[in-house]
Amino acid sequence: MEDMFKKLIKVTVIGSLITTSVMIAGTILVVKKIDDSGDKIEDKKDSFKDRITGAANVLMGKATNDMFKENKGKLQETKGKAKETFNDVKDNISDKVNDIKKNSN
Repeated sequence: MEDMFKKLIKVTVIGSLITTSVMIAGTILVVKKIDDSGDKIEDKKDSFKDRITGAANVLMGKATNDMFKENKGKLQETKGKAKETFNDVKDNISDKVNDIKKNSN
């Protein structure tokens, strides 16, 4: 009877350890996903800021007949679009790599 009780305790402890390990691993994966999402949002914010600043400079250049400011604004808009395109490509490649990793396991 005592051996049965010890085995039951061991199985319970092992089960608890396994459950806790799975919960910790799941939490780590969720936190990593949230962190990755934060990076994506930061990238989008940065490219959007360049596009808006560029558009404002274009308008200011047109309003003041300042060709330099207008061209600078167009360049900033293009820079923002390029950042956005780069980030989209980077995200797509990252997604493909993750799919390949998942399928290889």
